[in-house]
Amino acid sequence: MTRIRPALLLLAALAAGCGTNRPDIPKELLQPVGDAGASGYPAGPYGSAEGATVENFLFTQGWMDPEAAGYDPAKLAPIQLSDFYDPDGTKGIEILLINTAAVWCSACKAEHGGSGSTKNLNDHFNELSPKGFRILSLLFQDAQSQPPTADHLVAWTTSFETHFPMALDPEFQMGRYASAETAPLNMVVDARTMKILKKYIGDKSAVIWPYIENELDKRAAQ
Repeated sequence: MTRIRPALLLLAALAAGCGTNRPDIPKELLQPVGDAGASGYPAGPYGSAEGATVENFLFTQGWMDPEAAGYDPAKLAPIQLSDFYDPDGTKGIEILLINTAAVWCSACKAEHGGSGSTKNLNDHFNELSPKGFRILSLLFQDAQSQPPTADHLVAWTTSFETHFPMALDPEFQMGRYASAETAPLNMVVDARTMKILKKYIGDKSAVIWPYIENELDKRAAQ
């Protein structure tokens, strides 16, 4: 299991307090949504239900591998859902899990940190990535339910030693799929089509991972 570093103290400091789930987003944090038809990404219409195509959202501050980047905020770069779109299999991606997290969310921390014999997201990523599994986690609020900053992302990823893609979502673009107070959201997406296979709201680890493992095994057998 991943060991939580002392930087968790910084995360705790950033997490002091609690507030409304309706963030007041500063204008400088608002970012444009990615060009949904660009780079061969599937055209709309887009939707939020299972079976719908997920929109090509753009997250302007993220790392594809936070650990490799040294959790350095100077190395934050844009991440788009089209980065994971793999219609012909050339990227080796079969399944994308879009995960949301907030500093105030205890269930989100449990997913990223694990507990006892419970696997965390790093563990699942390590185990399943050779089969074509990828994760994109999005930090959408701080402890006061306000838009997070790069400092929050650094504290979070350092604390949980994150080495899968993670980015800030200060506009809470993923709010189109689930409300903030129901976090975490885990959305399983087919990387070949960018269609939503399953959408899990809240702590559903007991059913998420058997589904993903079964889906990957089915594809490997084809």
